[in-house]
Amino acid sequence: MMKRWWVIMVFSLILFACQSGREEIDETNVPDTPQIEIVVNSGDNMKFDVKTIVVREGQEVILTLNHLGKASIKTMGHNFVLLEQGVSIGKFAQKASKAIDNDYIPLDAEDEVIAYTKMLGGGESDVIVFQSPERGEYDFICSFPGHSSIMRGRLIVI
Repeated sequence: MMKRWWVIMVFSLILFACQSGREEIDETNVPDTPQIEIVVNSGDNMKFDVKTIVVREGQEVILTLNHLGKASIKTMGHNFVLLEQGVSIGKFAQKASKAIDNDYIPLDAEDEVIAYTKMLGGGESDVIVFQSPERGEYDFICSFPGHSSIMRGRLIVI
């Protein structure tokens, strides 16, 4: 009896953990407009304040990235890089770490990128405009060396 209870408890915890990571998307909260404005903040804590962005297919996305920290671009630079579906974050980040002269966007991997901001230091902002891709889920990262393991999120296109 005790073993059966233990198995049920462990299974329930695993099921809860798997489901709690999924975010329910309420499409009624996503404006059905030609344009959508998104603001993403970052700082010296190496985090984006947004983990999930939801847009509609074909919307023009006006994305503002703010670096609210004080650290310099050389020590704590941040950017926003939206990757194509299926691109390995690890492999992209490895290539990006060598692309110092191009704001950590590797020239030989530009076909893996949908849109990106310039690299920012503390107190700086950048605005980019791009057409949202087809329906699906897309990763976004900061490509500054070592940041992509923490500074990442998902763009969900509905």
